[in-house]
Amino acid sequence: MDVVQKLRDDREYLGQVYIENKEYCINFMSRMHNDYSTLSDIYQDAIIVLFEKAQNKNFCLTCSTQTYLNSICRNQLLNKFKSKVSPLNISDEYLPEVNDWLEDYDLEKENKLNAIESALYELKRTSNKCFEILHRFYYLRHSMKDIASALNYTNDKNAKTQKSKCKKRLEQLSKNQIDRNE
Repeated sequence: MDVVQKLRDDREYLGQVYIENKEYCINFMSRMHNDYSTLSDIYQDAIIVLFEKAQNKNFCLTCSTQTYLNSICRNQLLNKFKSKVSPLNISDEYLPEVNDWLEDYDLEKENKLNAIESALYELKRTSNKCFEILHRFYYLRHSMKDIASALNYTNDKNAKTQKSKCKKRLEQLSKNQIDRNE
């Protein structure tokens, strides 16, 4: 059963979706704005939008739930700061360029992002340590020294070597996903 159908059939499932996607969405938005309270409010609004859309029988989710929620959150952040100084400390005169970029939605880029996301889920499922290294390095921006310490590597060079292997594996999984979708 797909996510949309589960949301229609089981109201309790919304709580599960909320919990599973919250940390990632908040971290995603924190690159654009740093007030946790605002980000939390925006995330809650995004969950409501998803739930309301799911109640429409014609609604079909064509990407992952995480990607959909990230898009809603990004758009809400941009709209929230349209008339103020932007969350990226860019003056208002540049915001139309950002909005124009959002309007030029690139399906090929979206497919690549979905392939990477699927590959990450596969990596997490099959090799949680690889996922953890990549997550800490690219997403949380931890140093290799911190990663080595947290994941019990003997030193940062060993952790860096492992990160390189994991990155290659992620790239291969992503390529395989794209090939399957073509």
